[in-house]
Amino acid sequence: MVAILRAMGTLSVSFGNPEREPDAKLAMDVVARMEDTEPFSEEVLAALKRLWADSGVQDCFARSNEYQLNDSAK
Repeated sequence: MVAILRAMGTLSVSFGNPEREPDAKLAMDVVARMEDTEPFSEEVLAALKRLWADSGVQDCFARSNEYQLNDSAK
């Protein structure tokens, strides 16, 4: 998800719902604090699910040939 979120900035892809911005910040903060090796809290899981359902995230995922994304990312 973090790779997709970073690519959204690079590719100028916006969230379908601007209310996903705090979810993206939460996901990025978890990685920055290196807490992505721990089981995710319910709050983080809910944020990731909302992000995955966002049309902008899906558009960026569909463009994965334009940035490095692991084949198993889906």
